[in-house]
Amino acid sequence: MITAFGLLGAFWCLWYVAKSLVLARPSKQKESSPDGLLQSALRWLEDNNYDVLNAQKKAGYTAYVGDSLVGYKEEADFIARKNGHEYAVIVGLEDLPEDEICGRYFPLFTILDVQGIIFLNMRDESVRHVEFKLHRPRRYQFRHLVYRSLWFSGGIVFAFALLHRA
Repeated sequence: MITAFGLLGAFWCLWYVAKSLVLARPSKQKESSPDGLLQSALRWLEDNNYDVLNAQKKAGYTAYVGDSLVGYKEEADFIARKNGHEYAVIVGLEDLPEDEICGRYFPLFTILDVQGIIFLNMRDESVRHVEFKLHRPRRYQFRHLVYRSLWFSGGIVFAFALLHRA
């Protein structure tokens, strides 16, 4: 038979479950949604005279070290151009130290072949420009000069061959 205590216990369990479900309901976050972040970042880029070329460019690599596999995947939210220089734009809500930004996004810089990275922190509304300068050895510069001169001389020979056809 159902006693008063059993009925009261069942009512209390139902009340507790209903209350926890209501409180577990997702509330509106104080932060903007990711689409809102990207739209405000796009607006900031356009206000500062950047031309947005691409959106959401992914970069990644896979390396095999012995028997282990090492991988890297990162995504730039935008590729923007200003004054003939292209930049990978990263939009985020976190404040990263400079050394972590450089270490984390240097592979993105090399894979996407951009001149630098713009890190937009939308929480603090701060902007960080990271520019990398690669110091290549002389043999690389010499090899690059030889390749360009070979292509140039091959173009000249081809042009003479077209002009002097009989």
